[in-house]
Amino acid sequence: MSRILALVAAIAAAAATAAIRPAAAASATDLQIVSLSNRADLVSGADVLLEVAFPSGMDPELLRVSVDGRDVTAAFAVRTNGRFLGLVDDLAIGDNTVTVAHPSGSAELVVTNHPIGGPVFSGQQVQPWECTTERNGLGPALDEQCNAESTRVWRYRTTEGAFANYDVDDPPSDVATTTNSLGEEVPYVFVVETGTANRGIHRFAMLADPTVEIQPWNPPRGWNGSVYYKFGASCGTAYSQADPIENVEDHRALSVGYAVATSSVSVLGSNCNTVTSSETLMMVKELIIERFGPIRHTRGKGGSGGSIGQYSTATGYPGLLQGLNTDLTFEDFWTTAKEVADCRLLLNYFTNTSPHLWPNPTQQGEVTGHATIGTCLVWETTFATLFDPTTGCAGGDNYHATDNPGGCRGTVQDMQVNILGRRLPKDWTDAEKAAGHGFAPLPYDNTGQLYGLEALRSGIITPEQFVDLNEQIGGLDLDNHFTAGRSAVDPDIIETLHRAGQVSSGQTLKDVAIIDIRAFTGNAEFHTNFHSFALRDRLVDAQGHHENQSIWYLYEVPNLPSIAGPESFAEMTAWLDAIDADTSGDPLDVKIVRNRPDTAGDSCILQDQRTDDINDCPAATHFADPLIASGGPTSNDVLKCTLRALPEVWPADGTFGPVPFTPTAGPAAGQWDRLRAAFPDGVCDWSVPGVGQVPVVAWTTYADGPGGQPLGPPPTSRVMATPGSSDAPLPATGGGLALAGLVLLAARQLRRRSS
Repeated sequence: MSRILALVAAIAAAAATAAIRPAAAASATDLQIVSLSNRADLVSGADVLLEVAFPSGMDPELLRVSVDGRDVTAAFAVRTNGRFLGLVDDLAIGDNTVTVAHPSGSAELVVTNHPIGGPVFSGQQVQPWECTTERNGLGPALDEQCNAESTRVWRYRTTEGAFANYDVDDPPSDVATTTNSLGEEVPYVFVVETGTANRGIHRFAMLADPTVEIQPWNPPRGWNGSVYYKFGASCGTAYSQADPIENVEDHRALSVGYAVATSSVSVLGSNCNTVTSSETLMMVKELIIERFGPIRHTRGKGGSGGSIGQYSTATGYPGLLQGLNTDLTFEDFWTTAKEVADCRLLLNYFTNTSPHLWPNPTQQGEVTGHATIGTCLVWETTFATLFDPTTGCAGGDNYHATDNPGGCRGTVQDMQVNILGRRLPKDWTDAEKAAGHGFAPLPYDNTGQLYGLEALRSGIITPEQFVDLNEQIGGLDLDNHFTAGRSAVDPDIIETLHRAGQVSSGQTLKDVAIIDIRAFTGNAEFHTNFHSFALRDRLVDAQGHHENQSIWYLYEVPNLPSIAGPESFAEMTAWLDAIDADTSGDPLDVKIVRNRPDTAGDSCILQDQRTDDINDCPAATHFADPLIASGGPTSNDVLKCTLRALPEVWPADGTFGPVPFTPTAGPAAGQWDRLRAAFPDGVCDWSVPGVGQVPVVAWTTYADGPGGQPLGPPPTSRVMATPGSSDAPLPATGGGLALAGLVLLAARQLRRRSS
């Protein structure tokens, strides 16, 4: 027994001495736990990459890490990069308290884990939802959120310039080499992973060595530490997992070391909800970080609807993207949707209401703001169904006003019901209301809008055309039917869209680098030029300049990707690398402007010649849309205008054109009185901000319901009280002093027994 007591006493003394020595050199008040995967409150998929930062002089061997009392210290070590990192798995859904304990004290960080199938911040997921895992090679879905096991394949580029499968057990002899943007020359071999997240299917590719274990603290040598994320085009409401249609085997990006990624949920053509698109980008980035390591920067790519995905993400969720490569720009969805709805009403008016007044298509085009009425015709035939509730839902359970009022409504606003909320029709029965159904409101408002005002001022249309148009233009109801009265929407909904960044704003877009490829697409096409310049105006309104945005205007370019693609990609690469290397303490927007390459400014690409003046392109005419043609701002960012009263008599100052409105006599008696009667509450006052046009509050969550709430600052770890204070917690999983205490307690018990 004496030998046991002597051994216990020796262990206790050694443990106590080892615990006390580091405490004298370093304090636990400097301990920090940092989530590298994501914000600590937005983690998904049950794991998180953590770093424990400790002061110089503290022995990492004495650190103990736990999650809600579960010892996970074995997951941590000082890695080859000198940092104390660990990938912690098996997190519970909800809050998980991570504690790092040292003999001198402890720190803790609450990590909130969400299901890999989502949602994280996008709110209640819409139903129904079709799973497509089988047709994408992942086998049957494992649950209702369409989760499936991930797959991994190895590919390579041949010396002949083709992509082919790579046999890990029998490597091919014709593997090309490539040099990434950091100067690393590696074999051109890459891994392609396909998996599921947020009810979508994602895919990413990255240069890697199949003979070397991939770890987040030992990233592949060929990876340049950055991500090239592809957003899909168009806008649709498939209510489906759909397919990741963007190609990740992108030689231009892979060859210089980018991880190329995409997800079916970021294809607006099937999932026209930019909040879930942004959320999915965040979740895919987390997967890459936890597999390969922290990301230097992420740049977007996409045109048309793909530009909407980029601008909306950068506006509402700043920090997810650092650079935008856009083409055929639309600023955001809802201001573009207003253009579509305005066109729908104008076409109905010109064709069905007063065709006798509008035989001239040139006059019609002027009222729309476009080069020709053809642009509105294309909008109508291509996207007017976005407001139609009877189409668009997977599974066939489509809404019908009388036969199936509780069916799936395939409108774009119902796809975004988690943002907008639901409104119950007034004539629904109590049973229908109790069933939980409801209609998402349509955020379209044309109250007070004086259609054709600019054409009237220019003398292109007559006062009678102007008055009749504004008397009879009407509006749209929730079922996409024409109404006699104008459309009006709740101001709170408009405020939600502005506050949450659903209307893109230079307020946060100033913190991304933008190269916008603006191709001339013809006068009767809907990718009209003015959208790039409306976005520019929003930047100028917010920061007084547009130096973080370059517009490359293309005219008569036979092969847009081969001419503009390589150059714009290379310029953006150089731009972002320079920003990354800028270690000054200046604000990000200052770094972006300072580090823009001289060759990355505005350009005209005319056939195969490039100059630095957009106006060198002969077709660089901007045109507009119905809102701007109504006198609205060229920034095109008002969804609901503030009203002002019309004067009692026609003003002769040119505000309403050079031709006087008729007095109370004549065949078109009282034109001015008729106009005033059409606007009893007033007309748009474009000299003041629109209704609900509030600043962006970044990082809105809809977890607690529509309308959203700001997430606020990311969580940080907090230092717990140190030993010796009255409220000091015991280290969660032991440590030097705790071990010494336990051993000394055991020694006392043995002494009592021996006596």
